Amino acid sequence: MPTDIRVVAILKFKAGKKDAVAAAIRGCLQPSRAEPGCLFYVPHWDKEDDQRVVFVEHWRSQDDLDKHMQTPHFSALIEKLDGLLDGAPDIRTLTEFE
Repeated sequence: MPTDIRVVAILKFKAGKKDAVAAAIRGCLQPSRAEPGCLFYVPHWDKEDDQRVVFVEHWRSQDDLDKHMQTPHFSALIEKLDGLLDGAPDIRTLTEFE
């Protein structure tokens, strides 16, 4: 059974906040990608909704994902997104179908 973890996180942000959201995300990209357990960490703009960003992530293990969520750069991202989002993020943690 695979132990790697995939994450899909959908963030809906408030109108007029796209630039602020992009800046917040950019500050977290390189440090997250440099984490030992990070295999893939890419945000995407949703082509069908210009107020939504979708993260697709791939982590070596649940432990690596848990460590990521405790890093200063992830904490800073959460802090910077405060007040910019239109509701709670929809976060899905996935394992590969066998």
